[in-house]
Amino acid sequence: MISLMIICSLVLLICITSTKILYKFGVPILLIFIVLGMLFGSDGIVGIYFDNYELASDICSIALIFIMFYGGFGTNWKMAKPIAVQSILMSSLGVVITAGLTGLFSSIVFKTSLLEGLLIGAVIASTDAAAVFAILRSQKLNLKGSIASILEIESGSNDPFAYMLTIIILGLMSNQGYGSIVPMLLNQIIVGILASIVLAKLSVYLLRNVMFEIEGFYPIFITAIAILSYSLSEYFGGNGYLSVYITGIIIGNSKIPHKKSIFQFFDGVSWLMQNVLVPNGSTVILPGDTLVLSGNTLANFEYYKEGKSTNLVEISVNSDSSIANKSIKDSNINKDILIVMIKRNDKVIVPNGNTVIKPKDILVVTANDFEEVESLVIA
Repeated sequence: MISLMIICSLVLLICITSTKILYKFGVPILLIFIVLGMLFGSDGIVGIYFDNYELASDICSIALIFIMFYGGFGTNWKMAKPIAVQSILMSSLGVVITAGLTGLFSSIVFKTSLLEGLLIGAVIASTDAAAVFAILRSQKLNLKGSIASILEIESGSNDPFAYMLTIIILGLMSNQGYGSIVPMLLNQIIVGILASIVLAKLSVYLLRNVMFEIEGFYPIFITAIAILSYSLSEYFGGNGYLSVYITGIIIGNSKIPHKKSIFQFFDGVSWLMQNVLVPNGSTVILPGDTLVLSGNTLANFEYYKEGKSTNLVEISVNSDSSIANKSIKDSNINKDILIVMIKRNDKVIVPNGNTVIKPKDILVVTANDFEEVESLVIA
């Protein structure tokens, strides 16, 4: 534990001190964070073995909550309002166009199916909100007109769009009908917006009418609201990142006490989360395990289901299954089996380690061996 604390402290110190040099040469700060993560990874100089993608995903998801909230909190809505429609069009159409072009390219060059190519495109379609916020606010770019505001809103809103597009493509790959996809998307948007508005308005009211005895409680209160905005929206099937971003915009553009100190607090927290998110994400990159792209690199791994070849397999969870009523992380599922999606009562759930598998759930999975998948049902 002590060794881990020392390593984490050193990574943070190197990230912070290196910014002074990088500023002079105009090198993106996040680039050094990526390099550091890879150097500390198992194939790097330090050689810390870390391949827990689920834990890395959870850490990055938590870090992104604060980055997205700060992005909204620091947005000047008076300047952004006239170009909000343009920004949202850029974020939505930009994601779709990028995914479409990538899907077409992958299907032609790498011989993947169109849906597989679109899935790759959806994953890489969104811009890095953390990088955009960092560059716009740390560099004096002197962009003309409202370009900076457009880029901020676009980068903050395209992550939810890319997330929803990924869900759509996964649904199509598992032969899910449009009848269940459309309601799911509407639920993501409506719940995300409603959760953010209710929590943000309630927060502003409390901040104006309840005076905390200790000034340090104000940023702590806002921190709790940011986390609650994300988790509450996700709990009811909404888009958490959309919710936390809008919550940040509403609170940040309201008159609340100690606003300057709150802004400075989240500025530091946002940078801390970037120092955590980027090295953590790049630590799990194992260059030694990376395939060299050539020819038909992205092969179609096919599994048998009811006499058909498919890229994903659907299995139904029985009430007596050993994984029923257990979270994914506690169910001892073989690490070679990946649960991509869960269908439950005509709803689509994107699982994480804490997701509880319930009887009658339909799991959309992929694995190296179909017999391993069958064991989930038989066990």
